[in-house]
Amino acid sequence: MPSLPTKAEAAAYFEEQGLQTVLNDALNTVVGERAADGTARLAELIGAKAGKPAATPAGLLPRPRSAHGKFLRILTVNDVYILNNYPRLCTAKKAALAEAADIDAVVISTLPGDFLSPCSLTAIDGGRAMTEALNHAMVDYVILGNHEFDFGFEVPVARMNQFKGKCLNSNITEPEFPFPKYDVVDVGGKKVVLGGFLTQDTSIYAPSNTPKVMPAPEAAEKVWEAAKAQLGAEPDCFIPMTHALVPEDKKTCVALSKHKELGKKSPILLGGHEHDQYIDSAGNSVIVKVGQDAERIGVVDVWWTEKGEMLSRVTTMPSSDFEPDPTANAFVKEQHDFLMAMMNSAIATVPSPMSSKKVRFEPSGVASFLLSYVAKGYKKDGADLAMVQGGFIRAKKDYVPGPFKMGDLFGEFAFEGPFATIPLKGSIIQESTLATRNAPKPAPNFLHFDHGVVLNDEHMIQTVGGQPFDPEKIYSVAIYHHLLTGLNIIEPLMSYVTANVKVPDTESCRPVKDVVLEMCMKDEWKRLIGFKQFDADGDGDITPEELRKGIEKVTAEMDKNGDGLVSKEELAAYVQAQGGELNLIEQLIKTIDEDGDGMISKEEFMALGY
Repeated sequence: MPSLPTKAEAAAYFEEQGLQTVLNDALNTVVGERAADGTARLAELIGAKAGKPAATPAGLLPRPRSAHGKFLRILTVNDVYILNNYPRLCTAKKAALAEAADIDAVVISTLPGDFLSPCSLTAIDGGRAMTEALNHAMVDYVILGNHEFDFGFEVPVARMNQFKGKCLNSNITEPEFPFPKYDVVDVGGKKVVLGGFLTQDTSIYAPSNTPKVMPAPEAAEKVWEAAKAQLGAEPDCFIPMTHALVPEDKKTCVALSKHKELGKKSPILLGGHEHDQYIDSAGNSVIVKVGQDAERIGVVDVWWTEKGEMLSRVTTMPSSDFEPDPTANAFVKEQHDFLMAMMNSAIATVPSPMSSKKVRFEPSGVASFLLSYVAKGYKKDGADLAMVQGGFIRAKKDYVPGPFKMGDLFGEFAFEGPFATIPLKGSIIQESTLATRNAPKPAPNFLHFDHGVVLNDEHMIQTVGGQPFDPEKIYSVAIYHHLLTGLNIIEPLMSYVTANVKVPDTESCRPVKDVVLEMCMKDEWKRLIGFKQFDADGDGDITPEELRKGIEKVTAEMDKNGDGLVSKEELAAYVQAQGGELNLIEQLIKTIDEDGDGMISKEEFMALGY
């Protein structure tokens, strides 16, 4: 076994690579069940930096022995929310392409959904870095997953215009998604049809971002017939890429097996949505999901024997078997540095001294400060108030009046934090508040509210949103999703929800940091453009006409080339003149750039008034 490098040597290597989180994973492996493998891997990596040969394979797998003529090799990953392993996927793809001629293979790579969100970078730049990472990783085909809809319909379309591969859409019927319904890959004269199918489960989308989706089996038949018409003959193979849970994928496979043509020509289903590795069969197909974040790479081979029989095999490989591609790794490090710079950027202002040190003991100014942004963010969904338990707020920090930084937000709201909006009876909110606040301390379930909820010293709710509290009223509440499924077991909240509320799927919930960032950036926009000064008559209300005149004036100041749009460069010049944070340019654009083109129109500026 190679000698084990010291932790300091490992840290130095990974710091240089910009992959500190991978170091942590590797160290965990060393002390875990695969200690020998982890030790060898760390030693190998450090040895590579010292000029010693690494054990990265030059290729992937040998040619199938029974293959006659060309065969198809597919590299597949799914549900990628971080950049760390894309440089390794790039190396694997290059290795596969380098050996393709020698083994007579056609090589493609796929990612069946969830590649934009949820992700810290996407929360900042609207998915631009995550899309560019697909290009660096040399991914050929993607399909939209449910999280591509976190920011509506226009943003994923704009991002796919940035993608150098192909986004396939076989069953989303919304006209906003003009992507090809399928693609045909030529494998030595054999025609392989690829399609992309999104789940029908509407519970995993936010209500305002739910696409219309045709059942996958029905859409698959349409794709097959269209491909036959295009080719003038029956294709030789059909491979669906899906983003759905396993039960839905199994139903699709069974349905395909009953089709007179597809039943014999659908050997593989490339799936996403599950975050764990899953390889199993249903109907006549093998379902392949390799788990999230490209920690493993699936290698799927499809070939034809001399007698014309179609065969396939599935292999998974740890991405750590491949050294990071230098160019792709440089991009990842650049994004890591950008994210670190963003963490030091002020996104809001602390108005008065506040603390999160005693969130499990008493009301917290930090909790109310952040929940007030959450309540504003969910106002469009009808939310009357926002609440969360003290255990969700994590930084244990004192703040003085001044800048509140993005790093502070990520420190306080350290978890992914999906929030849902549900109906709750006032009396249930009140009783749950008393139960948690009067519990023995520290109480991790201690309930906190936004500033719009006023309580007296006995924790009795007095007003909500400026109106007298009504225990009989059904309030719309933005709340941490996990409190609805048993976390901390707050009563009578838990019993009431179980009996009366249809809890939204967590996949339909936005990460709370995204919501807070959006609201902070809208406030920053209003500060930059002097929004309050739009109130020409001073009556305290900005009318649509006053808003339009104000936007016309400020757009003219920013739009130096007179094309009617504000570019990133024009905005940067304006922000610098106003003494704003240049690091926030991307985030400011993303917040109101509804069509995702990286430019701000007058119509998009108008959204700041609503």
